[in-house]
Amino acid sequence: MIPRFTEAAARDLEDIRSHIGTHAGIDIAEQVVSRIGITITAVCRFPHIGHAGHVRDTLEMRVPRLPFVVIYRIETSKGEIIVLRVYHTSRNRRM
Repeated sequence: MIPRFTEAAARDLEDIRSHIGTHAGIDIAEQVVSRIGITITAVCRFPHIGHAGHVRDTLEMRVPRLPFVVIYRIETSKGEIIVLRVYHTSRNRRM
């Protein structure tokens, strides 16, 4: 399956990169965003790897060893994984 990012998810990734870059350095920020990307790649290969999300018809996948969760929807007819949001686990989730 092919990933497609909503504007909100793309903004989440940029916010994560910016926040971590400011507080821990750009190298660490890039490593974190890369690990999130690896998780999204795994979801594309194995779409049902995540668990049922808080919102109907969504799935969630924790990023291993990081406090982030990828929220997505499977669009089987289009062969796409729609990445809806990427949240830090301590954040209040809003879709």
